[in-house]
Amino acid sequence: MKTGLLIGTNPKNIGNLFKQLIQNERLSTLYIQLLTEMKLEALMLNQDKNMYTNKNVFRKTVFDYYSTLKNIDVDVRVLLPNFKNVNLLKVITKKPIEVVYFDSTYSSSAIKNFVQTYVVNKSPNCRTISFFANNDEYNFSFSENKEESVHNFEEYDYVVLGGTFDKLHIAHKIMLSEAVMRCRKRLTVGVTTESLLQSKILPDLIEDCDIRIKILNDFLNDIESNIEYNIVPIDDMYGPTKTDPTLEMIVVSTETIKGAEKVNEYRENTGLSKLNVISIDIIKSVKESDNEENKISSSNLRMRMLGTLLRPPVPRLNIPSRPYIIGLTGNIASGKSSISNHLQKFGCGYVNCDELGHKIYEMGSEGYNFIKDHFGLNVLNEDGSVNRKQLGTIVFSDQQQLQKLNSILWPIILKNVKERITVLHSNEDVVVIEAALLIQANWVEECHELWACIIPPNEAVKRLQNRDNLSVEEAQTRIRSQLKNKEIVSKANVIFCTLWDENYTKKQVEKAWCQLQERLSFTNSSL
Repeated sequence: MKTGLLIGTNPKNIGNLFKQLIQNERLSTLYIQLLTEMKLEALMLNQDKNMYTNKNVFRKTVFDYYSTLKNIDVDVRVLLPNFKNVNLLKVITKKPIEVVYFDSTYSSSAIKNFVQTYVVNKSPNCRTISFFANNDEYNFSFSENKEESVHNFEEYDYVVLGGTFDKLHIAHKIMLSEAVMRCRKRLTVGVTTESLLQSKILPDLIEDCDIRIKILNDFLNDIESNIEYNIVPIDDMYGPTKTDPTLEMIVVSTETIKGAEKVNEYRENTGLSKLNVISIDIIKSVKESDNEENKISSSNLRMRMLGTLLRPPVPRLNIPSRPYIIGLTGNIASGKSSISNHLQKFGCGYVNCDELGHKIYEMGSEGYNFIKDHFGLNVLNEDGSVNRKQLGTIVFSDQQQLQKLNSILWPIILKNVKERITVLHSNEDVVVIEAALLIQANWVEECHELWACIIPPNEAVKRLQNRDNLSVEEAQTRIRSQLKNKEIVSKANVIFCTLWDENYTKKQVEKAWCQLQERLSFTNSSL
């Protein structure tokens, strides 16, 4: 993957042609340096032109570049140092530039002179690409009068904004760029911690707070390193605005402007000055499903992660390469059976560990004898069979008893799983092992990949009540005895969520299956 730099004079010039160029180049990062055509031509000719750029036009152009490239899977970063000082001519980036784009046509000598003189961090084999553009209806406006050029654009010494900032996307970058352009000295950014995330869609797929802070710090210092950044975790909606008397302005989206009003109400009640408020319009986006929001959002991005490979599988040298074993796990009532049903329709083998577990409860079996000896007759029905509901009440309320039961049953189940694969599925290309306790039983190393279902705990409680006729307290006790969704996500290669309709679940599985076939095809072709 490469890093590119666009010397941008007009966002309308790039269009679909430039999108195609990005895809062909396999860019991972695209920096954009905004220059007027007059300024760029002057730099190419080594002429020192002292011109002032209208800041409102510059600001609009920043947003237009981000919006134009919103559907491209590239880390776009519009550089801002020359917004404050148009005489800052050097293009400085953290990543070395491997290809420089020009959205108009210039002579090869002029391009070479510009890249050599002004692009500071470039690779030894840096290439240049220019393409013709004849759309001039959006060029920057200029003014030789400095006072006129900054008219109606308010800047502040101390600016603040807050948010989740998960999967840093175009809408985030627009808000952050607005805050940077408004800020003269210090920008404070509040980043929400776990306590504020539970109402979010798929909160267990949100990056850890320290990771989000690190990504923010990297982005901000990359686009403008000449101001101070104070990026802090926050546990409530107010964050530093509750106590910092220096803050002057807050940036919000049009959806969260009421939050800014509450912040000002709090500050006014505690003797602090009210903040000026700048609101940014939300960025519309085409929905990939009816369940998504009609805007660019982290929630949409997390939903699109479902059924995709989150982390590459670890090679398993301890098990045969065929059949390819998928371990399917997830907490109680998370929808594992729905996922496995869809997978079986694709023709893969299937082993249900819950069914095998039932067999080891049968009278006279090794598992049955252990349960009778350890837990006594009070967990048996009148006919001598195991009363699994009564047994569950005991073990789900006592971790030691649960661990004791599992230490006996898990090895027996694993042995039966391996036997079933050998007898029934040895000729299958892919076999799915469904096991609720696959991680806890340390069976991950018996699988080539780990796929998992997650569901919000409150939804799991409702499902358990309806399915097993449990009380709220009984359902919550069972859920508390299991792994947290966050821990399951941290270990899984692929994640599913059955919170929505069955068709959406099916689409997740189809996506996962198609990507799996691509991985297996690539592996086989490279052997």
